[in-house]
Amino acid sequence: MQFPSRVTGGWWWTWRWRWEMIMQWHEYETVQWCQQLVKPGMVVLDIGAHIGYFTWLFSDLVGPSGKVIAFEPCPENYPLLLHNIKARGCHVAEPVCVALSDEIGEVELFISKGNTTHSLNKEFTQNQEGSVRVRSTTVDAYMANVNHLPVGFVKIDVEGVEPQVLTGMMDTIYRNPELVMVVELNPKALEAGGYRAEELIAQLEALGFVPKAIKEDGELVPPFEDSSRKVQNLLCLRASSQVKISLY
Repeated sequence: MQFPSRVTGGWWWTWRWRWEMIMQWHEYETVQWCQQLVKPGMVVLDIGAHIGYFTWLFSDLVGPSGKVIAFEPCPENYPLLLHNIKARGCHVAEPVCVALSDEIGEVELFISKGNTTHSLNKEFTQNQEGSVRVRSTTVDAYMANVNHLPVGFVKIDVEGVEPQVLTGMMDTIYRNPELVMVVELNPKALEAGGYRAEELIAQLEALGFVPKAIKEDGELVPPFEDSSRKVQNLLCLRASSQVKISLY
């Protein structure tokens, strides 16, 4: 697996992060839930694919009859995503170099020195070293161009732009009643874009989902149950879903 050459945090953190990715220990509790919920033959959207960690996982899970569409707008990360998809033999993965939001056109992507907090939200991007203009589209517009493939699972990790991505995929959500999502809830990133974490939770609920935070032991609990306001991954199932979930 190939990694960004510029990662901040010191050598110990950098190598631990790389080792965790190689061993699939990174965000392990989320990985476990994905292993339970992503099925052979599914179409999966990896929104904010970075260098392909979850793309790699999803490709294994959907198998040769499935498809993984991996969206990554960063001009530095995208070549690494391509390399890692090829090196891993992820033949069902389709990389797409575009930012997903609620706009079709171009947006400004703010680049972080450490290659970890690139964002469309300028105030969130840490150790900024400029910005680039990148193509943007919506999930709905993209899916319309691929004949509205039925989508079974979506992962969204876009450093605070989750509300806009959801706004741009309402038709896709409507078309896929058994859709399951994992959505990052990052209060600081959301606030940098003018949203509160509670607004993202309310948005998910208004779309018919029941968001649950994934704890470090894999347990599902209400968001911010411990009042820590830390970054959490939300497992989101429709209130009417017939999907059965159990980690053990």
